[in-house]
Amino acid sequence: DQATLISLRPQAPPQPGTPDFETAINELRNMAKNRTREQFRIASYWADGVGSYTPPGHWNRKAAEYIHEKQLNEIRTARVMALMNTAIQDAGIACWDVKFYYLLPRPTEVDPNVTTCTGIPNFPAYSSGHSTFSAAAAEVLAYLFPDKAAEVQAMAKEAAESRIYGCIHYRFDSEIGLTHGKQIGAYGVLRGQSDGSQ
Repeated sequence: DQATLISLRPQAPPQPGTPDFETAINELRNMAKNRTREQFRIASYWADGVGSYTPPGHWNRKAAEYIHEKQLNEIRTARVMALMNTAIQDAGIACWDVKFYYLLPRPTEVDPNVTTCTGIPNFPAYSSGHSTFSAAAAEVLAYLFPDKAAEVQAMAKEAAESRIYGCIHYRFDSEIGLTHGKQIGAYGVLRGQSDGSQ
């Protein structure tokens, strides 16, 4: 509901000209000039341009792998997908609320010398959608598959860092996105804990 959405909204991001903002933009100026092959690979893997299945697709594929590995039946499979994808949808709503509430310009809008290695999304920077989607999905999958918790948390962290490597997002966009997404994913876990299927 609207009250929950507002209560979860992160604090305002650092503004251009402040020390925290300058630290973040300077990191991207350096990244644009000194990106490693591995950083480029990670940025490209998570870029998911037009016509791709975007970050939720990565998480659906990972969930499907775990479902297959555990040989879950149709009802358990539907539960996994419903809990995770509801959290992902909630993450999208909450993240875009943040984006259009704060309207922070992208790094390339602040400094045209910050060049990306992927396309530039046409909506505000703060916070990172990749990070928010991924942390929410990881939180639910870690609950449903506790033995995979470290793997999904590492995957969410990589998704968040990919946007820094691509110079699409400031570090604080990705870090706040991970925190926000984890909070949103916790609601998915609560749904799972109260659905009577344990």
